Amino acid sequence: MSKAVLDGFTAMIFAASLGKSICAIPLPQCAILLVVYMVGRTLSAYLTPTMFADLSACGGILTMAAGFRVSKIKSVPLVDLMPALILVMPFSMAWSALMG
Repeated sequence: MSKAVLDGFTAMIFAASLGKSICAIPLPQCAILLVVYMVGRTLSAYLTPTMFADLSACGGILTMAAGFRVSKIKSVPLVDLMPALILVMPFSMAWSALMG
């Protein structure tokens, strides 16, 4: 919810500077978020608590790296780190199978 509130204020700022063209953004954004939701809903049947914890930790590290970049503490190449969000669950599943 906090992200939605922040996005609402950001949308108002962009609408003030870019005009009516900003009104076209919600349609593809809703479509993309619906696809992400459906994929997440489908994958939730296969997630173990350990896999979910590993995914949350990976997301937290990426969020921290984004904060470092925004605050100009350290320039972290975030695009290079994005595949970690996809790879963390198979690696977590394989690790649990090998060690479990």
